[in-house]
Amino acid sequence: MSGKVPTLSLRVPAGWEELTPQQLRVICRWSSLRTDRRTAQMKMFLDYNGLTLCRRAQRQAGWQKEYRVRTGGRRYWVPASVLRDGAAAFGFVYDSSGALPFCPLRGVPHNLFGVSFETYYSSDSQIYRYQQEGKAAYMARAVQLLTGSRRRLSSAGRAAVVIWWSGVRCWLRKKYPHVFSSDGDGGQVNPADTLLEILEALNNQAPQENERILQSETHYVLSSLENRIIQAEKLSKHARH
Repeated sequence: MSGKVPTLSLRVPAGWEELTPQQLRVICRWSSLRTDRRTAQMKMFLDYNGLTLCRRAQRQAGWQKEYRVRTGGRRYWVPASVLRDGAAAFGFVYDSSGALPFCPLRGVPHNLFGVSFETYYSSDSQIYRYQQEGKAAYMARAVQLLTGSRRRLSSAGRAAVVIWWSGVRCWLRKKYPHVFSSDGDGGQVNPADTLLEILEALNNQAPQENERILQSETHYVLSSLENRIIQAEKLSKHARH
């Protein structure tokens, strides 16, 4: 019989890029509830590691408290500082946007490759309105546009889509900085305000081309627009000299 005492291994993600679909569901389960941030982050940390905090199980160990947790049929004492630091590691959920390596909507490319510009533009508009007004109908419309079918999402499911889309926005700003330069410091812009300008910049003064542009692949349109802006800036700079 071994006298080795089992140890508890705890993990925290470094950021959005390390999350799996199951782990994202854990985060959204708590971030979508009406609870304070501190409590939500602690729940995320515990749930992420498969831990359950035992009721009224705490003790004083030297200069700090320890709390008893349960996982896999075993119980462990964990210092309060470890729980506190673990919960703090989930601050990125509230403080940053990052690209997820997957899309929470099955069948939708996480980076929008292959998605038409019209679908991207319309979905962004609907998700923007959902974030501003909180009406589930806006999210339902965005999901229908992206997936081609009606899907009923829970509040956690909607939170997952917002997290994914926010990461997509952040990634697109970096990939096409000239296109999104008017966004400022990460501000959200309703694409309906700039759609006409985009079409006019790409249709070569032929409005009949607008439909073709809208049905073109998202990255093709954004890349074309990025190049047009760069060329225009070069010409403007050359003219000044």
